[in-house]
Amino acid sequence: MSVNDLPLLSDLAQRLTYLSARSSVLTENIANADTPGYRAKDVKAPAFSDAVRRNQGGSSVRSARTLQVSDPRHQRGNGRAQPGVETRQVQSASVSGNGVSVERETMALSQTRMEYGLAARVYSKSIDLMRLAISGGR
Repeated sequence: MSVNDLPLLSDLAQRLTYLSARSSVLTENIANADTPGYRAKDVKAPAFSDAVRRNQGGSSVRSARTLQVSDPRHQRGNGRAQPGVETRQVQSASVSGNGVSVERETMALSQTRMEYGLAARVYSKSIDLMRLAISGGR
C-alpha cells in the first residue's frame, strides 16, 4: 500500500497539483498582461463531490480519468488527470483587446500561494504523524 493510497494524502496531493497548475496559469496571465488580444485563463478546481464520492467507495473519478494508450511504447502516466485550463470570461478588455487585470491576477496568485503553503504543511504534518505512530512515539 502506497502512502498516496490514503484518502487524506491522495486528496492533498490532488489539491497541490491543482494549486501548482493554477499558480503557473496565473503567472502566465500576468506575463501576458500587455499582449494584444490575450485572454486570461484559469484552472478549473476539482469538484468536492468527486473527492467525497471517491472516499466513500462510490464510482471512482480516477478510473474515469485513466490515460488510455494505443501503443505499448506509450507512457502510461500516473492515472491522474491534470486540472483543466479554461479561458476566463472577459469582464472589461483594454483597447488592445487584452482581458487581463493585473490586480485581479496578483490577488488570485497570492491567494493560491497561501493555499498551496497550507496544503503542503498539512501533507507534511500528516506524514510526520504517521512516522510518529509507526515508531511508537520514539
